Amino acid sequence: MNEERKQQFFSELAPEYAKLTGNTTQDIFGKFLDTYGPKLKITSSSIIHDNTAGPGTAAQVLVQRAATTGVKPTIVATDYAPSMIETLNRIKAAGAPTDLAWNNVTAHVCNSDDLSTYSDDYFTHSISNFSLFTITNAVKSLTETRRTLQPSGTASILLWKRFAVPALLDAAQDHIKGAGYAAKNAVPVNGPQYFQREAVPNQLVEAGFEPSRIETWQIDHFVTDQGDNKEKWDGLYQFMTSTSIAAASTKGWSEEESGRWSEAVRSAMDEEHKQFGGLKFEAWVSVARK
Repeated sequence: MNEERKQQFFSELAPEYAKLTGNTTQDIFGKFLDTYGPKLKITSSSIIHDNTAGPGTAAQVLVQRAATTGVKPTIVATDYAPSMIETLNRIKAAGAPTDLAWNNVTAHVCNSDDLSTYSDDYFTHSISNFSLFTITNAVKSLTETRRTLQPSGTASILLWKRFAVPALLDAAQDHIKGAGYAAKNAVPVNGPQYFQREAVPNQLVEAGFEPSRIETWQIDHFVTDQGDNKEKWDGLYQFMTSTSIAAASTKGWSEEESGRWSEAVRSAMDEEHKQFGGLKFEAWVSVARK
């Protein structure tokens, strides 16, 4: 996806990013903090970079948890898409009057492969929450991450091993056009190389991190159509049926075929739920210490 198309796509997603992604990136980051958070040693003196932040997904989780933990770090959120920073600033403006932890959050438009605004050894933590695959020069970005981290600072990189949406789109295409259609006509995904376990560790090493100071593991997550998850389920359905993803999936189709797209997506979601007990998302997590 070229830079212009990426900006258009993220501008489309930004206003309802959490809903359209089924809140998966926020929920999985929360699971990461549940299991690994104590090792990160985040305190109110920490300076955290929410890097290529989107609408500040990681920042929102940290702010929400401040209400119960009392830990209110300084958070700097940056993203190269102005629409994402605009969305984050709206979220901050809505939350700040009642949640003082938002006063510690600032947001700026900034490319992650050029953090020259920030000095060496500036941040205590850097978080890249499901964003590295959108960056043109990931190694350069990780090199900048390392440069701006304080000694013993940590970089936490979360990426997809399996994002359910492409599999669902494939199934919906085959449902209408016949088995094997998606294999030749699937909507391209950004950074398919990151589905492999060693992709990020290898790039971290190339960026200057020591192999012995890198940990990588998997987090599993499921979205169902029950209870509190129903809104997330519906958001993912909306993403696949009401955004440019739907047009890309049905490009060149007849009106009759395109008219069946929503039904096919619903069928694909139901079938995946039967197979896995929910829509199946898998994430790789890599934590590197400087």
